[in-house]
Amino acid sequence: MSKKGFFKPYDYVLDEKFDCVICPENQILNYATTNREGYKEFKSKGYICQNCKSRNMCTENSKSEKLVTKHIWWEYLEKVEDHRHTYGIRELYDRRKETIERVFADAKEKHSMRFAYYRGLAQVSKWVRLKFAAMNLKKYAIHRWERRVNRCVLMLFTKFSYVFVRLLIICKLKPLIRGESGVLRQTERPPDKNGSLFYRSYPKLLPLIP
Repeated sequence: MSKKGFFKPYDYVLDEKFDCVICPENQILNYATTNREGYKEFKSKGYICQNCKSRNMCTENSKSEKLVTKHIWWEYLEKVEDHRHTYGIRELYDRRKETIERVFADAKEKHSMRFAYYRGLAQVSKWVRLKFAAMNLKKYAIHRWERRVNRCVLMLFTKFSYVFVRLLIICKLKPLIRGESGVLRQTERPPDKNGSLFYRSYPKLLPLIP
């Protein structure tokens, strides 16, 4: 990104054949060095930019030198950037903060992966694989635990639903057994010794709660 009122980064064209950068005023920025982050640095000549009419839109350097950086893999970065703005990928990229970035954050904060403790690609690769294997096992254990809890909740809900339906049936059939007025009819039998309202002739119709 550039400052407001300045030239954009894409205004500086990279010439791969001569390994230089051409500015909007058709001046050449020669290759200087490659830094540790993998960026090539191109610098202009101070005596050329000092009298440039577009200097106020290019640089604020006291030596009138313009510095442009291009990554060594800039071609692939541009392809990825173009692909990110295609139809359908932009909405999918918004989910990155909900999925991928959370995994990276857990690895850095909870599994001390801000920097490597070993030297060499082979040792670091083994160390990273062991870390992510532990993270996958933790995720699998949490998933199984949630499934178990949900299953228990479902079983309890089903049990209480069964009890509630049975109680509702009992409450609906009780007037039919004792009569609408609560007075026993001549054809009915009185309650048993335990004071139960259910007759022994209805064991299958009104079973007790198992």
